[in-house]
Order: sequence, then C-alpha cells, then structure tokens
Amino acid sequence: MFNQIDVYFNQKLVSPPNNAYAYRAYIEALLNYSSPAKTSHLTSCLWDTDEPGYMDALLESDNPNQALVRRARYIQGERSVDLIDASLLIRRAKISPAVLLEHARMLSKTTAKYPLTRVEVKTFTIHAGVVGESIDNAILGQLPKRVIVGFVDNKAFNGDRKLNPFNFKNYGINFFSLYADGVQIPSRSLQSNFSKDHPLYVEAYNTLFSGTGIHFLNEGNSISREDYAKGFTLFAFDLTPDLSANCAGHWNLVRHGSLRLE
Repeated sequence: MFNQIDVYFNQKLVSPPNNAYAYRAYIEALLNYSSPAKTSHLTSCLWDTDEPGYMDALLESDNPNQALVRRARYIQGERSVDLIDASLLIRRAKISPAVLLEHARMLSKTTAKYPLTRVEVKTFTIHAGVVGESIDNAILGQLPKRVIVGFVDNKAFNGDRKLNPFNFKNYGINFFSLYADGVQIPSRSLQSNFSKDHPLYVEAYNTLFSGTGIHFLNEGNSISREDYAKGFTLFAFDLTPDLSANCAGHWNLVRHGSLRLE
C-alpha cells in the first residue's frame, strides 16, 4: 500500500529516503515467517501468498491465482481505503530509582547508544537482451551484513497494473556471483539451470536459508524448491565473517569497501 515511509528519531531521519519500502516489507515477511505465520496472524495485514507460476494472472473468474481473488474482495465494488486513525502502541516499564540514577550518571559522561539495523533497498536497471551484466559499486562505502538480490520486470516495478511487482522471476540466470572488496561470495559462483527439462538450482535455492541464518534450524519460509523458480527467485548472502547476520545481539565490526554483482 505504501511505497515510502520515513522514520524520524528526535527529529533525525533514520530510514533511507527511497520509494521501495513495499519491496522491503514484502521480502522481510516472505523470508522471515513460516507457513503457519503466513496463514494466521499475517493475514491481519492482508498477507496472502500468490500462487507460484501464476503471479501475473489477471483478475478473472477462472484465475488460478486464488490469492489475488481473495485480496480483491477487500476492495470490490470500487471500495476505497481510508485511514481513520493512526496510533503508536509502545510498551512502558517502571524503572527502579537506583537504575535511573545510574543512567543519569552514565549520561553525564557520554551519550546514549542505540543499536540500529539499517535496511536499504537499491534498484538497478538491466537492459533487455543483455546476456551478461556486471554492476560495479552496487554498494560503495559501509558494507552490509546481508545482501538479498532479486529481479523483476521493469514495467511491473514502475506500476503496470497487468503485472505483479513482486514476481521475482528467474530469467534463466545461469551464473551469479557477488564480490565484496574483491572477495568472491560464495567462493564458487552460483551456476544454475532453470530450464524445465533439466532444472538444477538447489544451490541457489539453498541461499534462502544459509543467507538468512536458518539453514541448521527447525525453521522455514514456506518456499518450496519447486516454487523457488516460479516467482520467488531470490539470492541471499551473509557477508559477516562468522555468518552471524541473523543474530540481533551479535556485534560485527563495521567494514567499508565496494560490492560488485555479476
């Protein structure tokens, strides 16, 4: 619904100023929640996973993408969405006087430090008909802990009503590699085959788990191996030395450099 949301903390902008918030929200929900969550409490924010392979199906009576049909019912009859009220719900705690005095003592010597995980969405255009593409300096400066890459149609990204902007197609990609300061990640490039006759893309599919830190956990994201090539083709990479990008309480040294995609 929203393409840009700005967050200010003490009158200071702490969110990246771009118009790709919808992609951030979609990818975070897609990769961070399993099927039970997507079919229960996420439905309160109108989440309904599209049918793999039919994401661009138009809204018709025999539409195989029933998720689109169900979402359309919320605005059928030319209904509009009106924001009646907006509330910020926060949790408050009663701090003991001794802790408050210690806070005041520390704040008299230094400023408060708040850990903040910054998430940015960058977009690049690849011209049609190009067999190979290299994006130099995709990121220049502070390197992220994690990188997630996906490809969508340019028309869909720009708002074509006949296309799904979240249809991450595979486009027959047979080579993909990422370089952080000249170091190839992974050490061997991903060489996938998305053809119907001889599909071979398990290594790329596995990045959805190794890159998000759930590879060795009893967790998932409800994306099956078959569905991965039908609209959920994302590549995830953990750039931390100890693969700890998913650990919220784990600190990593800030690194600066450049990121290149091939």
